[in-house]
Amino acid sequence: MKRLFFLSALCALLAGNAWSQQLRLPATFGSQMVMQREMPFAVKGKAAAGAAVEVTLSPLAGDAQTAREKLPGTVRVNAGTDGRFQAMLLPMQAGGPYTLSVRSGKEELKFDSVYVGEVWICSGQSNMEMRLREISTAKRDLAMADTLQRVHLYNMESTCPLYAQVWTEEQIATADRGGFIKPARWVRCSAAHARNFSAIGFHFARVLADSLKCHVGIVSNAVGGSTTEGWIDSTTLAARVPEILQGCWLDNPNIMGWARNRAKFNLKNTNPAEHAHPYAPGYLFRAAIRPLEGYPVKGVLWYQGESNAELVSMHERLFRTLQESWRKEWNRNDLPFYFVQLSSISTRPTWPAFRNSQRILADSLPHTYMTVSSDVGDSLDVHPRNKRIVAQRLAASALHHAYGYSQVVPNGPRPLKAVSSKPGMVTVYFDTAEGLRWLRGDVLKHFELGGKTGLYVSASKVLVQGNTVQVFASRMSHPTKVRFAWKPFTRAALVNRAGMPCSTFELEVKAE
Repeated sequence: MKRLFFLSALCALLAGNAWSQQLRLPATFGSQMVMQREMPFAVKGKAAAGAAVEVTLSPLAGDAQTAREKLPGTVRVNAGTDGRFQAMLLPMQAGGPYTLSVRSGKEELKFDSVYVGEVWICSGQSNMEMRLREISTAKRDLAMADTLQRVHLYNMESTCPLYAQVWTEEQIATADRGGFIKPARWVRCSAAHARNFSAIGFHFARVLADSLKCHVGIVSNAVGGSTTEGWIDSTTLAARVPEILQGCWLDNPNIMGWARNRAKFNLKNTNPAEHAHPYAPGYLFRAAIRPLEGYPVKGVLWYQGESNAELVSMHERLFRTLQESWRKEWNRNDLPFYFVQLSSISTRPTWPAFRNSQRILADSLPHTYMTVSSDVGDSLDVHPRNKRIVAQRLAASALHHAYGYSQVVPNGPRPLKAVSSKPGMVTVYFDTAEGLRWLRGDVLKHFELGGKTGLYVSASKVLVQGNTVQVFASRMSHPTKVRFAWKPFTRAALVNRAGMPCSTFELEVKAE
C-alpha cells in the first residue's frame, strides 16, 4: 500500500512538474531587467494551448514611492492553439523598482527589481566586444562600477574562441546547433559583472544614466572578427545582396579573405564547408539578434567594419542592408544606428577610403550617426585601448539626437563642400564647427589637393577662418579634389569647441 501511494505521489509530482514548465518567457526577461520607457512593451512567451495569461507590473511590496506611480495594471490575454501569447503593456515613464509577474493557471513567473528606463544594444566586432578590464582606464573604471546602481547589463558572450585556434569536436558541434552565444541574464552593474562587459557599452550607459537620471540597460552581443553579413538575416541578404549567398561562403570573393581563412583554420580538423561558423552570412543574426525577439530598445550602438574594410563598395551595400534587416526585426523604420568609424592603424592601407565611405553613409542614411575615433587609434594595434573617450562621444551624440540635449555637441566638424576660388586654393566649409581649430601637430601634413590625374600634393599653407579651412598648394594650380587625414594611421585633430575631431574625408572641388 505504501509503495502504491509512493508511486502515485511520484507520478503526480512528475505530472505537475511537466505541466508547470508550460509557461515560458524569453531569456531577456528576468529580475534586474530594464524595460524601454515611452514605448509599448510586449510580454510574449508560451503557455498551455488556449490558456488564460495575466501579466502584472506592480510596485515592490511596501514601496510607497512606486505605489504612487502610474502603472498599466493587469493585462489579460489568451494563448493561441500553439500556446503562444503576447500581452502589450502601454508606454510608461521611467520608474521602479517593480515586480513583473506572469500567471497562467497555477503557474507564475515573477521577476523583482524591474525598472523602466532606457535600453540600448551594442553590437559589432572586437572593438565593441573589448572588455572593460582590457582598456587603458580599467583600474579607475572598475573602482567606480559598484557605484553605478542605475546601470544594468545583459552580456551575450561567445562560447567558442575565434582567434587562431583549431576548434574541438565539441566546439564545432556547439556552433552547428546555433549555440555560439551563451545564455545571458540581466544583472545590476558591479565590478565583478562589468569587468567582462563591453567597455564601450559600460561607459555609454554610465554617461546616459548620469545625464538622464534613470535606469539604463545595455545588451552586449558583439563578436570579435565578425562580418557585417553575419549580422543580417538570410532573407534580406538574398533580396538585397544575393551574391553574398552564392556558392560556398568560404570561397566567396565578396566576403573578405581574412574572415574566410579564420573560419577555415577554426574548422581545420574537419570539412569546413559542412559546418557552421559565426562569420558565415546570417549566422549571428540567428544566434545573437533573433533571440532578443524584438525586445524594445532606444537604439543601436555599432562598432564594426574591420572585417569588411578591404571591400568598400560591398560594405556600403551591406551596411544599408543591415539597417533594413534590424529595423524589420524590431518593426521600427526609425530605429537609430550610432556607429563608430574605424580608427587608424599603420598596417591597413584601405582604411582611409573605408573611413570616408563610412562618413558618406552617415550623411546619407536616415537616423544614422557616426562617431570619429581615428585620432585615438594605435599605429600597431587594431584595438585602441582608449575606449572611454569613444563611448563618451557616442553618448554625446545620443544625448543630442535621441534625447534633445541641444547644448551637447554631437560630433566634430563635418565637411559640407569644397570650393575653388582662385588657382591653387580650395575653401572647405564645415558645420558643427563653432570654435574650429587645429589641436596639435603639423596641419600641412594632413591636407592634400588632387588633380585630374589622381595625383595628390601636400598643402603648402592652411588657414582656419570661422567655419572654413583654406587649403593652398603651390604645386596644384587647378585642384579637383581635397582630402584630409588620408593616411592609414593619423593623429590629425581638426576639432570644434567641444574638442570633437573631424573625420577623414575626400571632397570634389567645385567652382565658386
